[in-house]
Amino acid sequence: MKHALQLISALFIFIASGNTLSAQSCIADAGNDYHWCITFENGTTPPSQDSVILGGMPSATGGVQPYVYTWYIDPIPPPIPTWSFTHASDLLNDTTVSNPILYFFVEDSLVLYLKVTDAVDSICYDTIVVTKTEFSEDLGSVSYNIQKGDTIQLFYGPNVAYHDGAPDSILWRPNHGLIDSNSIRPFASPEKDMAYYCIIWDENGCRQEGNPCQFVYVNSISNTSFDLVSENAFAVFPTILHENTLLNVKAPLGYSKHYHFSLYDIQGKIVLEGKCENTNHTFNVGHLSKGVYFYRIIYDSLGLDNGKIIVK
Repeated sequence: MKHALQLISALFIFIASGNTLSAQSCIADAGNDYHWCITFENGTTPPSQDSVILGGMPSATGGVQPYVYTWYIDPIPPPIPTWSFTHASDLLNDTTVSNPILYFFVEDSLVLYLKVTDAVDSICYDTIVVTKTEFSEDLGSVSYNIQKGDTIQLFYGPNVAYHDGAPDSILWRPNHGLIDSNSIRPFASPEKDMAYYCIIWDENGCRQEGNPCQFVYVNSISNTSFDLVSENAFAVFPTILHENTLLNVKAPLGYSKHYHFSLYDIQGKIVLEGKCENTNHTFNVGHLSKGVYFYRIIYDSLGLDNGKIIVK
């Protein structure tokens, strides 16, 4: 009798436990909000990153398996009358899997909804917001003929752009002959024929490098070989930093010496410094307050480069 009571008690606990698990609500996870940097290499398509994988790892927990996944969107007004974006199936490879692939969307941001239904019809929801920066490139170019010692202002802005207008930060290269390599229309006074190109960033840290678009001929030399690779200056970018943006320092091509990087506030106090042992070095500036800062690059007591950055 004692053993029978123990068996009945154990069975009661098992059933009660099972009922508790069945009654547990499911939890949906559509994934973390994501900013999509869509960059085009050398003016061609497809972009370097042409898809985004949605959903968490896993996209559903709790409740009773198996799960049924349903992805959907709010209807998007079509930019062209013949286009239709009313269903998630217009944008995703599959709306019934836990981790579908998003290939494109036309708006600046997109909200996607995930509905999870478990085996006992318990339903849970989650959302993910995907925003994007989409770069484009003007394949045109501009040529100038100047005499040695003359100064010319590059006529057009950068041939790389994105849909929101002017870039947040810009760097023209090569640096030879440029008075301000961070200006949209820099002044140039090269001593030899140069082909200038630019790199731009937006406030989300998205980056795109353009092709040469500004050709400067010195003394009207026509049979020239443009200096595209013999960079003789350091590159510090972006020059405008936002929250969680990393500061990059790139040494000239072929530079093999270790150098020292220092960042000063407007009172001249060092707020960041470090010995750089690689061609490319990255600094985390998240601890800095908003304001203007000045950097200096030194090797063996010799000043190699200096400039200004802004933390917003």
